[in-house]
Amino acid sequence: MNRRVVSGVLTGVAALGLVGLQTVPAAAATTVSARTTDGAPIGGTGIFWGNTTLANNPAMRTRESLGACDKQGNDRKIVYAEAQWKVRGQWQYFSVHDTDGSGNGCHEAWLPNIAEGTKVYIKACLKTTVNHRQEYCGKATGIA
Repeated sequence: MNRRVVSGVLTGVAALGLVGLQTVPAAAATTVSARTTDGAPIGGTGIFWGNTTLANNPAMRTRESLGACDKQGNDRKIVYAEAQWKVRGQWQYFSVHDTDGSGNGCHEAWLPNIAEGTKVYIKACLKTTVNHRQEYCGKATGIA
């Protein structure tokens, strides 16, 4: 057999082998916000940070966090944010409130470690008190 043919066949086999070794990249973590539906200006937002890479503690840089952000200090409402996701077919749930009514800043909390690529459903609502019913809820979806 001709050396060029053998060399070409071996190069083609090597290239196919490398293609077979490539892996599918993981879905990138996202940061999303859900806004309350009370109108303009909005009363609040719920924010999901997927992989908080700027965290001071390196161990927390692969963790997700959830924030409830009051946007109107004069509406006498508090902001409720909720995150839900599935682990082995079971729904997991986490929530946080921004109860200071100041209209600036957010109350944030670290979420339990969520498997990369998992869909996380976010909800932001207004409430009169922590134990009051949810009102004007908006929703969004993020990826851990």
